[in-house]
Amino acid sequence: MAGGFRGILFPLLLWLPVTFAIWYFCGPLLALLVAAVLDLLLPLLTGERITQVESVGEMIQAVVVLGSGSYKGLEVPAGQSAELLIQSRPMIFAYGMPVFLALAFAADTRTDISRNQLGLCMLLLLAVVAFGAGMDLVRSVFLNLPVDMAQTSISRMQADLIALGYQFGVLILPLVVPVLLGCWLCAAWFRGTLLQAAEPVVPD
Repeated sequence: MAGGFRGILFPLLLWLPVTFAIWYFCGPLLALLVAAVLDLLLPLLTGERITQVESVGEMIQAVVVLGSGSYKGLEVPAGQSAELLIQSRPMIFAYGMPVFLALAFAADTRTDISRNQLGLCMLLLLAVVAFGAGMDLVRSVFLNLPVDMAQTSISRMQADLIALGYQFGVLILPLVVPVLLGCWLCAAWFRGTLLQAAEPVVPD
């Protein structure tokens, strides 16, 4: 079994610099795709508090409508509203993508990975990135901007759910989902390696 795992470790190490370079240079494309998804969802999910999401280079920025009140240095007079731009960087939620791709490319010569499987995995990883970036924007709007909870128009439970979603989107999903998808793609190869290691050695 050790020999089998060593057999994939070397190509994995060779692929990692390549996939991280792809991840780095595809930052603007990733931001464009994430912005397109969030532009459809966030206005609905935030009650039009976030009205628009667009990409600017490798960043995404959201247009936030603020009612009257105090927002950490920004004062909006009574009866008026203001628009504020907030930003997020989707790449920081996509650090698992290059690791997943390196594992998939390294294992491709040892197991049958179809393009449909790889495409499905990439769509799921894109959803993870969009979730993380979306929660980053929502947290900024509802938890970071207002001076007190009375201005957020959300309950304490909703605030706790936003904070929990942000933690999942930043710390857990970007790492766990690529690992699980990589194990799923390479399941046949892992089984073959384990079975091969379990076979008794016949002496000459």
